Amino acid sequence: MNKSIRMILAGAFACVLLLSLFGVGAVAAPVSEENETVTIVDHRGEYVEVPCPAERIVVLCPTAQETICAFGDGDKIVGHCSLYDFPSYMKETTVVADSPGRPNIEILLERKPDVVIADTHILHSPELVEKIEDAGVPVVVERPHPENMSTIIKNMGLILDKEERSEEIIEYIEPYLGLVEERVEEVKPEDRPLVYWEASWGRYKTPTGASPTGYKIAAAGGINIAADEVGTWPQVSPEWVVEMSPDVIITTLTSGKDPTEENMMARRNEIMSRPELKDVNAVKDGRVYVITWDVLCRLRYPVGSLYLSKWFYPDLFQDVDPAGVHRELIEDLYGEGEWQRLAEITFAYPEPT
Repeated sequence: MNKSIRMILAGAFACVLLLSLFGVGAVAAPVSEENETVTIVDHRGEYVEVPCPAERIVVLCPTAQETICAFGDGDKIVGHCSLYDFPSYMKETTVVADSPGRPNIEILLERKPDVVIADTHILHSPELVEKIEDAGVPVVVERPHPENMSTIIKNMGLILDKEERSEEIIEYIEPYLGLVEERVEEVKPEDRPLVYWEASWGRYKTPTGASPTGYKIAAAGGINIAADEVGTWPQVSPEWVVEMSPDVIITTLTSGKDPTEENMMARRNEIMSRPELKDVNAVKDGRVYVITWDVLCRLRYPVGSLYLSKWFYPDLFQDVDPAGVHRELIEDLYGEGEWQRLAEITFAYPEPT
């Protein structure tokens, strides 16, 4: 498929993708007053009976963790994955896994959870799910990607008997995503920027349209130059990127680098100084940006979407302040103290003006 056709199709798909974001709701059987349980239909399509409200939760799904804490129920989390330490008090919670797909079953069961909320990584090790369930602990598996965010929020509301609060959080987040959708849907395909996104773990590895990151590009109104490539994060060549000549380049920090302005600047400069990219539009125009996953995932996904949209369309989003929205969201859902602990972190570089 040639580039012009790919551009048109990718632009058309953007609106379709956005419609799915909050279009799927949680499905649950009524709460049983006798048994004080609720039945959750999880990402696998499994009907999982869970104590309601759950009092002891092991959470291996970052969106679920942030949602439970936004409910004010962080104290009910008795075990989590060390990779997810937001809000900050989660650092004091018992670590039961160093990665979401490989929990330490012995430590996990010692926490005596009412339920384990896992993400889809655990499905790569079905024997672990079986061991947890054989111990009498229900496992709810969620897919922590933007298009499933409302379902996870609703399911956490059912498990904690806080359905009203779950709807409040969805209503809080929706307007920001709606703003992006409303503004970018009017942009003609030929006016949408071509976007190259480079993985933090390898030069010239880039997401396709089938990946969650590809979804983010499309939702923010960009045309992913790798949308039609095979797989989720294929390896491409520098020559191919030069040929596609993207208008915008997005990347994240390499593993182990703290999100400081200095490190973000160094990452940007490394890309902009590559000799092979000197004639690429994004490099010539200085439209190379670095962003952290913290604002691209979980309940903060709307913040990341605003950053991307403003980088793609600075004039169209001139009145939008992603950093201000980020601060407001953190303070409203987690408290002013939590924002103060985040204030020294650089989440996007350079900040859009």
